[in-house]
Amino acid sequence: MKTDYKQKATCRHIICLLLFTVVFLVSCNKMDENGALDGNWQMTEWRSASGDSIVATNESLHLYYTVKLNLLKFQIFSRPSTYVHTYFRHTGDSLIVTQAFSRPFDDVVPFDSLSAYGCPPDGRFHVDHLSHSTMVLSSSMGRMQFRKF
Repeated sequence: MKTDYKQKATCRHIICLLLFTVVFLVSCNKMDENGALDGNWQMTEWRSASGDSIVATNESLHLYYTVKLNLLKFQIFSRPSTYVHTYFRHTGDSLIVTQAFSRPFDDVVPFDSLSAYGCPPDGRFHVDHLSHSTMVLSSSMGRMQFRKF
């Protein structure tokens, strides 16, 4: 009788473990998909397109980009709780913003109104450099350097 009880208990433990494993694997389908691009980025320097002048630094403009899944968030922390969520595509050396929404009201925002965030009117960035700690983007708006934090 005790052996029968132990076998049933062991069988229940195995079934519970298998069930937990299946649920865990199915529930984790929202993993990072952008490699080194995923995460929080702080702008450290923004130079003009010609490269001869500094537009902003992290001391003068508290600009942050956050990348997760297919969303890119533009935020300036010195401004009261407004920011922009955008959908984007990252292919090779290009990062292309495809649609933008202002927060907190989810209004659609045209790209040409995102210049304060360094986003060019066509929404296209060239990825000059990307690692797990630094990123450099260039566009018609200039060249922006970021550090991951």
